[in-house]
Amino acid sequence: MLAAKICIRCSIESGKSQMHNLLSAFFSIPRNEGSENADSIAFKQYEEKTFCIALADGVGKSIHGPDASRIATNIATSEALTKSIPAIFDEARSALISGASKTPGAVWSTTLTVCKVSNYRAVVGHVGDARLYHLRGEGIVTRTRDQTELQALLDEGVISKERAKKYPRKNVLLSALSSESNYNLQVTEFEVTVGDRLLIVSDGVYKQILRREIAELSAKAPLVDVFINSLCSLLKERGIVDDSTALCIELD
Repeated sequence: MLAAKICIRCSIESGKSQMHNLLSAFFSIPRNEGSENADSIAFKQYEEKTFCIALADGVGKSIHGPDASRIATNIATSEALTKSIPAIFDEARSALISGASKTPGAVWSTTLTVCKVSNYRAVVGHVGDARLYHLRGEGIVTRTRDQTELQALLDEGVISKERAKKYPRKNVLLSALSSESNYNLQVTEFEVTVGDRLLIVSDGVYKQILRREIAELSAKAPLVDVFINSLCSLLKERGIVDDSTALCIELD
């Protein structure tokens, strides 16, 4: 069984598992070989048709980024069965504030994306710039929206998609879970069905691989671990530019 939390201090993590009605596969690769990975993923199945996945990406170059991301994903999967999405995020931020209080002068900050699924109904909570993709057949829908300066400028029509490719502040976040400031929580709900795949990725993945390419790789792969392996291979071929993590769940 895939562990409920992934050790983010390893140089590279990958794996697969099969449980009742669920198939899963994942990888997590740091930006540089031997460096600490600020991404953290977690997955927990509570009963046959109820599970939670979470991904967090520690913000900034603080040494506490990995700690913040790990705390956030652990809280998400340990509390998802009994608590609402807003309550999970509030508890995660409280934990970051507590951590920061023990390290004077340090800011603990992370993105967090959580997806709870129960009886084929998915509820997503999102802060930051990870992405949750909903794959069905050859189709793909993005179920989150980047909370970045770049996305805000695109939404307002200030810059074009062509100019956005060279925008120098792509990584500037407008919202994150932080010990120092409030956050803007996005909540989305949608239906899932047998055969659907839920793919959660950090920005290190989608910086290098287009959404349509992800859909094509999924459509060609009959097994979820084959899909994740092909995604990882393409990522390595193009180069690792940031901590890169992907976790895919298929409703078998």
